Amino acid sequence: MSDSAETTNNGAPSIQKSASTSQILQESLVDVITALTGGTIQTSEQLSVVNTTLLASGGYNYVWLVKVKAPGHDGEGKRIHQFVYRIPKADALLPDQLENEVAWLTYVSQHTSIPVPKVYAYSSKQPHSFVALEYIDGQPLGSAYKDCTADQQETLCTEIANIIVQMAELRFDKIGGLLPSHELGPTVEGVKLFKGRDKFHSHAHYNIGPYSTTKDYILAYYDKEICYYSHASNDDIDWSLFYPADVETVSRDLEDAGDERQALFERKEAFVEELNREREKVAQDEEGFGKEMPFVLCHGDFEGRNVLVREGRVVAVIDWEFAGSFPLCEMLAGKPLTIVEYTDRCEEDEEAEKDAEWCNKIIDKVEEFAIEREWSTENIDLLLGQGNEILDRAREEMFPTI
Repeated sequence: MSDSAETTNNGAPSIQKSASTSQILQESLVDVITALTGGTIQTSEQLSVVNTTLLASGGYNYVWLVKVKAPGHDGEGKRIHQFVYRIPKADALLPDQLENEVAWLTYVSQHTSIPVPKVYAYSSKQPHSFVALEYIDGQPLGSAYKDCTADQQETLCTEIANIIVQMAELRFDKIGGLLPSHELGPTVEGVKLFKGRDKFHSHAHYNIGPYSTTKDYILAYYDKEICYYSHASNDDIDWSLFYPADVETVSRDLEDAGDERQALFERKEAFVEELNREREKVAQDEEGFGKEMPFVLCHGDFEGRNVLVREGRVVAVIDWEFAGSFPLCEMLAGKPLTIVEYTDRCEEDEEAEKDAEWCNKIIDKVEEFAIEREWSTENIDLLLGQGNEILDRAREEMFPTI
């Protein structure tokens, strides 16, 4: 594997890969190609890396396209095999984040017709964590929508609606993420990672899941925020949240607080007390939750950039690392997905209008599918509603109103 990435077709810059990246690939190459070719590879001497191309550098992963020369499925001759190779960044929530994605990819492929990449091999052991996936040729819908004909838009909206309903028909007995064994485990959510919250992701600090009830889930998220604001380092906390609203110049760094430093500490302590009061109110509420909603598969990042299309058809749904079993009302929470990637401020109004057009069509088709499949009126209302206010509060970063 070379030490530098080639420039991708989409203009991503070349970068230097660390030595560990090359090492991780070399150590896993035999397992990956064995899975890809069906068991014809015996030693690494049979393989040679042709090139590696950086496809993306996201918030939590480096994503590479790797091309390898190796014997074919029959063990004869040599051909080029390619696969997607993802290496988690330091901010990833390991091992849960990687294992959650692998588990949902395999679960979805077994229980639905939703197209997802095959998992060839993975390791969640640090520091050599990786996942090797099938490469699927397609464009993100977030950019490809511009070239879609009216017929293709109709087809894509139908397929996306079908995907949403299939996910909503996968039912679970708890709220949680998924383990490689396909048992429910801790939830994996972005709000567990923000600003150093990942350091408290363990049962020693709060209940990380799975959760038997929605109320348990909400209480755990109050516990998470209370723990975070009580014990996080001064460097991790965003101190700009604790300045009065009438202060024009604020900083997230405590070092810049000057004479305001003690007041910031006092406001943070007051906020922790406020969270404790809110939590107690939720804990004492015996009527606010009522009948438990169904727990269903939610993708966690179901947007146009994670739906790959080719020739007007959906060919893959990718990036399942934040997927999980959640209450049905969280599936759409008023909007199925953001189709359009906003690329230019000058075009924002036009793009927002296009986005709304796609989303409205998808919602209409979701309702049609749910009715055809004889869903109850109650569940259709949960799916198409605006979510749950208490639940939405718990699933976001909590910060004070000052």
